[in-house]
Amino acid sequence: MDRSITPRLLTASEAAAYFRLPVTRFRRLRLGEVSLGAKVLYDRHALDAYLDHISGLGRSGQPISEADAALARFVARPRRTSRNP
Repeated sequence: MDRSITPRLLTASEAAAYFRLPVTRFRRLRLGEVSLGAKVLYDRHALDAYLDHISGLGRSGQPISEADAALARFVARPRRTSRNP
């Protein structure tokens, strides 16, 4: 992998390190999960949106509006995958 590219999708270990949490605790949060086949990765943008939300800040460092907070909650929700046979 080209190290000059910052990956948007993180492994559980990378995402946990990003949050400075143990991997098992981070996985229980179920934030920003993206399922690619059997592999589960974590979307850095969704993780950032969640952190912005819980800190009460938007990306600009300014307090966020209620609409932006609702969007951050939506983005941070775990995705359900359909299991059609």
